[in-house]
Amino acid sequence: MEGSNIPEEFQRRVKPLSQAERQKQDKSAFVGSFDEAKNVVSDRGFDYPIIVVPQGMEAGGHMYVATNQDDLEKFVPQAFEDSLHGNIHVISRRGSTLKSGKQPFIG
Repeated sequence: MEGSNIPEEFQRRVKPLSQAERQKQDKSAFVGSFDEAKNVVSDRGFDYPIIVVPQGMEAGGHMYVATNQDDLEKFVPQAFEDSLHGNIHVISRRGSTLKSGKQPFIG
């Protein structure tokens, strides 16, 4: 991890995640456009439901939960309108039971 702020001693001791462990982790990305959001979701194999969070709203704002492509196409533009910084955070929550729609953020 060249160029990172993580101490070298810690880097030497950390065991890399296996392929199975990496697949179990949530996937996420910050994106700056609707097309970028769609590309990230398809290229990285995000699973639904996908949480869409306007940047700047993570602590006390709100989020959208898309359970399918139609939801994603509806919520991403809304999230960009709500964003304080022009970006949104898309998060794939594998195995989540969240329902579709605009949900209050509870943090």
